[in-house]
Amino acid sequence: MNDQLIIIAVGAAAALALGVGAGWLIKQRHHLDRAYFTKRWQALLKLCADESTWLKAIVEADILLDEALKRCSFKGQNTGQRLANATRSISNPDLIWQAHKLRNRLTHESGVKLSKKIVIRALEGYRGALKDLGAL
Repeated sequence: MNDQLIIIAVGAAAALALGVGAGWLIKQRHHLDRAYFTKRWQALLKLCADESTWLKAIVEADILLDEALKRCSFKGQNTGQRLANATRSISNPDLIWQAHKLRNRLTHESGVKLSKKIVIRALEGYRGALKDLGAL
């Protein structure tokens, strides 16, 4: 019985170490230029001052996220595929997926209405993902 507990404990510790280690390796291996990403982030936040440029702010945030994903070497033919491969490196994957899906709706459907609350929530998702990747 004690041997089984030891095996389970060692296995759990190894799994935890691999899970935590994977995120650490991603952040350590890819040194993103935080000044560059911060400057771009600040510029897109200025677009939020006017309701007429909210859509552009969300699109720019998605482009910035995709650039960070590429620089972190996440594979995929598009942002969605790269984001799927990065899900384990992002602390709130549901929030960023909602933001990315909103961006897709905004660029592929007409008549999508934005509210300040929706824009803020989407940008929170992008900001969180960019922070998790080490870009901000």
